[in-house]
Amino acid sequence: MKKRERHPEQLLNAGISFVGMAACAVIGGELLSDILREEDNFPQIPDSIKPIAALVFVTFTALEANKVRYRLTKAFGLR
Repeated sequence: MKKRERHPEQLLNAGISFVGMAACAVIGGELLSDILREEDNFPQIPDSIKPIAALVFVTFTALEANKVRYRLTKAFGLR
């Protein structure tokens, strides 16, 4: 069985991606509360564009979560 190589530098990259994921999740959540509760967290964004913006940020959250998972598995030599 071949020994898998660890990449500890990927831990820093995973941390950076985690911060990006958290930021996207917070912004997406605030946009959703604007839509569902009719709050005004982002008054500069027109109401007609808020559903699209929320979808974009939720999608980026999922993409960043996938990057975090990949980088953590690579950092610990699991992949």
